Amino acid sequence: MSAQPRADRDRCIGSEICASLAPESFGTGEDGLVVVLETDRPDEIAIGRAIASCPVGALSSASESSAPESSAAEGSAADGRGAA
Repeated sequence: MSAQPRADRDRCIGSEICASLAPESFGTGEDGLVVVLETDRPDEIAIGRAIASCPVGALSSASESSAPESSAAEGSAADGRGAA
């Protein structure tokens, strides 16, 4: 399973560390803030380094942040009430 990088642009300060460590997955928009780039083969090691190096914690990956929440989300979809 490959990591799907995520970025919180509201937290981003434009340090561009992510773009230098994982240029296939992160770039910089015209506003100077992080953008997540589409790639068929993300470099999970580089993504992990970029996430760990972000000075404001604006980066995450779907594989690290969705795993615990997926069961609750599935419960919500199944019964419409969410997990108890």
